[in-house]
Amino acid sequence: MATELVEALPGISAVLDADGIIVAVNAAWTKCCLNTGGRMTEVAVGACYLDHVRLFDGDIDDDHERAGGVRQVLAGTRAAFQQVYACDGPDGLRSYQCEVRPLRGEAGVEGAVVTNIDVTDVMARVAERDVRLNRAAKVAESIGAYWWEWRLDEDCIELSSALARRLGLPGTETSGLMFPRSYVHPDDRVAAAQAFKRVRAGEVTVVDVELRLITRDGPRWVHARGQALHDARGRVERVVGITRDISDRYALSDELARERADSRKLALVAERTDNGVVMTDAKGRVEWVNAGFERLSGYTLADLAGRCPGDLLQGPVTEPDALAALASAIADQRAIRVELVSYQKSGDPYWQEIDLQPVLDDDGVVAQFISIHRDITDRKREAGLHAARAVALRQKLDGQDHRMALAEVVVALEIGFIDAKVAVLVPDASGDNLRCLAAPSLPGGVQVLLDSVPSGDTGGFLGRAAQGTRVCGGKLADDPLWASMISADRVDGLVECWAEPMVGLDGTQQGVLALFFTRPPSVAVAKTIFVEQAAYTVANLIEREAREEALRRSERHFRTLAEVLPLFVSYVDRNFNFRYTNAAHDACLGVKRGSLIGKPLRNIFSEESWVTAHAHLARVLQGERVRCESLRTYCNGIQRYVHATYVPDIDAEGVVVGVHGIIEDITEFRRREDELRAAKEQAQASSAAKSTFLANMSHELRTPLNAIIGYSEMIRSQVLGPLGNSRYNSYVEDIHTSGQHLLDLIENVLDLSKLDAGGVELAREPVALVDVVAQALTMLGMAEDPRVTVDLPTGAAVYGDRRAIRQVLVNLISNAAKYAGTGAIKVVARSDGDDCLISITDRGPGISAADVPRVTEPFYRVGQQNWIASEEGDGAGIGLALAKRLVEEMDGRMVIDSVLGAGTTVTLRMRCAA
Repeated sequence: MATELVEALPGISAVLDADGIIVAVNAAWTKCCLNTGGRMTEVAVGACYLDHVRLFDGDIDDDHERAGGVRQVLAGTRAAFQQVYACDGPDGLRSYQCEVRPLRGEAGVEGAVVTNIDVTDVMARVAERDVRLNRAAKVAESIGAYWWEWRLDEDCIELSSALARRLGLPGTETSGLMFPRSYVHPDDRVAAAQAFKRVRAGEVTVVDVELRLITRDGPRWVHARGQALHDARGRVERVVGITRDISDRYALSDELARERADSRKLALVAERTDNGVVMTDAKGRVEWVNAGFERLSGYTLADLAGRCPGDLLQGPVTEPDALAALASAIADQRAIRVELVSYQKSGDPYWQEIDLQPVLDDDGVVAQFISIHRDITDRKREAGLHAARAVALRQKLDGQDHRMALAEVVVALEIGFIDAKVAVLVPDASGDNLRCLAAPSLPGGVQVLLDSVPSGDTGGFLGRAAQGTRVCGGKLADDPLWASMISADRVDGLVECWAEPMVGLDGTQQGVLALFFTRPPSVAVAKTIFVEQAAYTVANLIEREAREEALRRSERHFRTLAEVLPLFVSYVDRNFNFRYTNAAHDACLGVKRGSLIGKPLRNIFSEESWVTAHAHLARVLQGERVRCESLRTYCNGIQRYVHATYVPDIDAEGVVVGVHGIIEDITEFRRREDELRAAKEQAQASSAAKSTFLANMSHELRTPLNAIIGYSEMIRSQVLGPLGNSRYNSYVEDIHTSGQHLLDLIENVLDLSKLDAGGVELAREPVALVDVVAQALTMLGMAEDPRVTVDLPTGAAVYGDRRAIRQVLVNLISNAAKYAGTGAIKVVARSDGDDCLISITDRGPGISAADVPRVTEPFYRVGQQNWIASEEGDGAGIGLALAKRLVEEMDGRMVIDSVLGAGTTVTLRMRCAA
């Protein structure tokens, strides 16, 4: 393995083990030993190389150095060892390069490879080259260049004395690591280091770099060029070169580069800017335009070359004064800045600002003009909106007339619209038509037409816009509303209309903003946005005026109402000082009208009354609404019973800023109330006396009536035998019927009196309707009456008193039977939510509408001329009154519906029990 390895090595080579014993040599080694003869024949396999380190007679110091290097490599303390040495050979003095490299195994350094290469010829060439380099260095210094040498193995740079002095070095040598960091400009250090690194790595053989050196005179540009020189093994040993000062060339190049960069920037700015740039000759004729101007105007250089820009850009609304000022500046060859309306190639107008500057030649004479053209349409539109808002604010502050303010707003907006004439239309009082509120630029005839435009389709473009539809680019010739005006040539050249609905802050449409054009307008996004903003601005102005007018109208109504009210109306601030009082308030206190304004509220009260009033007002300042009644004593000694209502005045931030007071003088009302109370008590006493009297009388009358009814019943039944004469039977029947009728009447009167006196206590229990209806019909002898129809839901029941409900039904059914004649009688019940409706209907003659409200009054009987019933109809007018009172005592309600000639229905509404 070692033999194969050593044979592959160049030069005179041997393989050593870890102890320095030669384990293999190549053929060149063997040949060298044989040719040398003598003791060198002993330096063979098995010998210790360290003992026979010299192959030829040479310098003993070199031998010791080489032996030490081999030991260090074998010990692992040195990565490799190299040495060039000279020794005598058969053909004279030869130079060899010795290289020792370790052989590594798993345990570390296990041996070494020793290679000796003959470099005699290489060394001769190097010496010759050094002579040439020294000669070249002298030549370089003679032409102002500097010689330098970089020795890589020593990492040392040797400079010529002239360069060392220039750099301020104390000597001519410096470290190769120190040099770039200390003497090369910081911006060039990376580039210099990379150039020398490539030479060291063997990637290139020539260093050619331009960099700045930091000299005593400041940074200087130099051109450094060097040649790499190699050793016998072909590795870079040193680099030799010259450096030449090129600062003057760089200064010129920098200036030229700056000029070129400035030119490129100016050209780039001119081409890329949104502004237009125009160059003309001294007479204003176009020589060059940039792309920005072509985009701005639509005209190319081919369109404009040799012509004045105004020949193509001027139009109908271009301001003559601005044109005159621009022409004067060109004639006087001076600078000017002017704003004017120009027209694009498409015919669309736009606002532009022109900044014109003269360009002088070397003699100070104007050779050209350069003008910058800026599109300021958006700025003009924004200025128009700002001016419109300023007018609206001024109107609010100064109270300017609304129509005059709107006219100023329209004029301000027309600057942004350029070629449009603007009108503001609002609905009239009916809301069916539009009327013209402002159109200062339109002819009078057009304004007259705009003063009565129907809303809707009949109003054409404007009428549809009044209903919320935007109409953009409507041709007036296609609108029937404008036909007569166009035929009479009274539209002043107007051809198209843009009708924009004006919607205010609250979302309500306030009218229409109408734009009239003498040529078809373009519908660009920016223009659409401006139209919307303009419509919104005008709508807000109209809306605010409407709100303020409504507020003024409301204030007038309030003051008018407050002045005529028979109430004391006032307003005080947080400090309880008067800010308003009405006429009634001042008249009550006997003071001059308006004399209390600004004075304290407490001045009008006595001390005692102020304490009470102040307590109420303190609650109002906390945001509470206060109502109270009290007896007040005023400062003039007048005493009044008053009903006071205090309402807090709360601002937008929720702070109570004042108090509204509404005072009602209830002194007279309290007096009348006392009188009524006394009258009521007296009436109640009289009613009680009447009820007592009726109760006593009923008792006194009932006793003899019972005897009459009883004896007449015995006689009618002929208990003691026949009467003898048949006519007595008729008389007895009349006596019994009359007595029974009189007894029923007395019972009803007595019940009604008890109800009036509050002496009746009714039960609250479920009562089955089927039972009480059957009982009522039985009591009336109508259980089998064919006229009667009963329709009651199964299990129907109501809450109430059984006897009272039965009595009510008896009264109502008997009334129905009395007046129905042979007609049908219906008793029907149905549920209605939580209530039960019980209806008794007859097909009698009915009751007039005038008598219906009164038939439930006690003792009221409808006269035969009013109530078309049978002439035999009797009664005292108590039945319905008693029925109504009983139903109401049971928390129910009785309603009578009647139609003359059709019959009557009495409905009871009572609470369901099932």
